[in-house]
Amino acid sequence: MLAFAGCAHTPQGTQPQALFINNQWSGPIWIPAEPDFEELVAAEELADWCERVTGIRPEVRLEQGTTARTGIALGNTKLARRAELLPAPRDGDTATRKWWGDTLVLVGNSPMATRMACGRFAEAALGLTFALPSHAGADYAPLELVSPPADEVWVPAVAWRAISGMRGPDAIAWARLNGYGERPRCTHGIHLAFTPELFAQRPELFAQLDGEALAPTQRGRSANPDLSHPDAAPLAAAAAFAWLTANPSQLAVPMGINDSVVYPDIPEAWPGEGVVDGRPNRSDFVFGFLNEVAALNWNPGGDHALGALAYLDAQAPPSFPVHPDIFPAVCADRIQYAIPAYAKEESERLAAWGKSGVKRLGTWDYWFGRDVPFPRVHFGALASSIKAAQSAGVDSWYAELDPLWIFDAPKAWVGSRLLSDPEADVQQLQAHWFTAAYGPAAPAMLKFYEDVGRAWEATLAERIPGQWLLGWRDSGFRVADYQDLLGARGLAYLKDAREALAAAPSDARHRRMRQRLTQFELAWTAVRTHHARQEQARLIIRSGTTASAVAFDVMLNAEYARRDALIAFHAAPWPSQENLEWIKYSEPNPWPLIVGPTTRVPADAPAEAKLAVIASQRKRAKVTATSFSFRGLPVDYEGWRIWVAAPGTYEVSAEGVEALAPQGRMHRTFPVAAGEILRIRITVQDDHEPGNGATLKVRFPKSTPTPPKVDELTGEPLTQSSTPHRRGLSRTIRLVPGLNVLEVPVRPNDGNEAEVEIAFIDRLARIGLVEIDRLPR
Repeated sequence: MLAFAGCAHTPQGTQPQALFINNQWSGPIWIPAEPDFEELVAAEELADWCERVTGIRPEVRLEQGTTARTGIALGNTKLARRAELLPAPRDGDTATRKWWGDTLVLVGNSPMATRMACGRFAEAALGLTFALPSHAGADYAPLELVSPPADEVWVPAVAWRAISGMRGPDAIAWARLNGYGERPRCTHGIHLAFTPELFAQRPELFAQLDGEALAPTQRGRSANPDLSHPDAAPLAAAAAFAWLTANPSQLAVPMGINDSVVYPDIPEAWPGEGVVDGRPNRSDFVFGFLNEVAALNWNPGGDHALGALAYLDAQAPPSFPVHPDIFPAVCADRIQYAIPAYAKEESERLAAWGKSGVKRLGTWDYWFGRDVPFPRVHFGALASSIKAAQSAGVDSWYAELDPLWIFDAPKAWVGSRLLSDPEADVQQLQAHWFTAAYGPAAPAMLKFYEDVGRAWEATLAERIPGQWLLGWRDSGFRVADYQDLLGARGLAYLKDAREALAAAPSDARHRRMRQRLTQFELAWTAVRTHHARQEQARLIIRSGTTASAVAFDVMLNAEYARRDALIAFHAAPWPSQENLEWIKYSEPNPWPLIVGPTTRVPADAPAEAKLAVIASQRKRAKVTATSFSFRGLPVDYEGWRIWVAAPGTYEVSAEGVEALAPQGRMHRTFPVAAGEILRIRITVQDDHEPGNGATLKVRFPKSTPTPPKVDELTGEPLTQSSTPHRRGLSRTIRLVPGLNVLEVPVRPNDGNEAEVEIAFIDRLARIGLVEIDRLPR
């Protein structure tokens, strides 16, 4: 630890000539005598970065019986209070950096904002760029002199800024140092009032399908209740009051609609006139209810709000003023701002929300990283969407990110700067991040991402009104739009980047840049081999050569290549990086079509191939149909219960079912037994229309948690809680033109019932054959 001895002191009222000079810091990092956890973390974190840059670690000292005199006063210190430098309370995050005598004061309007102030200081004084999480993700050069930074009062243009998926200390630190914090609870929450217990007593408060009340078995994903019932608003107000009483520090109580397009089949919930971006408009139904709640006794005291969502069928402002205490988050997939018409329509909708009467306004975006099988980045759309939010007066900005860090960090870093200052030059911000991350390889990597943006524009150009997300878990992802980058062009960019860094010095800074490029290449190989495997499967299925030995060998080699790439990527993860998600959802399993009872599969073959061999040797027990209806209009069709977002938007013929609505659902439940393998075969007509998409999902609603392991000697549980409920471990794939095959083994804890669902993501080509076989034990 560096003590005061030998440190140069400056006269009262003047700044020191340097914070660090001659291998000494001008003083310690001072924190309050009883620091908040965030203040303590911020101090130790700042000391770490000071040591990495200068080689000398400043001492971290508590203000116990004394006041900071020289060095850095961090957080709610005596000095900050005496100098009256504590930021005034206000929405969101603000921070102050100011010299007081020869002490630098860093303080935010909350302990978390103080941590953000440390990030801004590290950039201004230490020359750091927090490009990716961890020490390996930061760019900096060694310093022998740290000059005093200028004073700053930081008031970001958007008060609250937050992103999801910050798991692990490295990711959380990266977010805080770059100015991301937490958001008010404007999210799904109506299920807090409309509970299973209430359903048992008052089923008439819930949505009905064919005269049967729909139980809220999926919490925030259940059907939306009857919000027009006279008792609905009082029940919600009472639930909000109880929640805020238990959580008094929270600004907003979550009262947003469920994540569902299923509404009560009553006139009050029927869509209003016209559509919003191709979707039914139920905003009057939703926000009329919330206005009723806001007028009741829901607030136990203080400045609180009803957190809501302007989402799916309720994304537009209603036809009447909204109560000021309602805090809506307007949801949209704003990479679609790359479409000029969409950008105009959505920005006008945001502006209308800003004039709707609400006191505070939020947005909810979908940045999605590891759920998307390609870098999901378009810097132009990013900049224009944030500028539109700021112009509309948005106070809270949030994005579901769940990053694949090596792909998504530039988007998140540039976004953090634009949320602070939407007028910042996005081209300069891009150049700064890529130079910090890749140094001499920055020009090649910038070209790579320019092509990424152009590829997304090609996909976005085919967007259909009402299509909510693009590219998520392979939904709407068209490999043809990305073929150049997936092929020789992408490899050429990476070769140029590799050669540029090979000629760079071998110092620690450039070694970190090479490490980042290696990580990018590992991720890119996983992407390329994944798409090659998918395309090979589609070619085999469409060609009808599934039974040939050549098809088997070709498919096996493609599967090996993808598996090896995924193993290599996951074996060298970036700090806080989680496994790729899209491999679970995006491809049908072609192996049941390729193997036969006599096929010999290598011992190291993929699990899908082995499962298919086992299944091919068993007898089938075909599931028979029992009931079927369209939402609002009963139709007999092979035992499926089907509903869509708007009645009448479907066609049924001898060839199959065609859904014309932007979103809908086919649903079936039937008995199963442990040890069986479910094989589901679905044919989709290839009509070559862009944007078609649907998903097939299998889940087990009566599954039970796995009991915790027990110590053999004491009989005590070895774990604190059971494993997650298996309903959350459902298997989902995207349907593609041709024959789709999904096999799911029924495990002992899955229960005796399976649920099969075909969900229409957007317009879908005609579905023909649907076969479900139970392959017995």
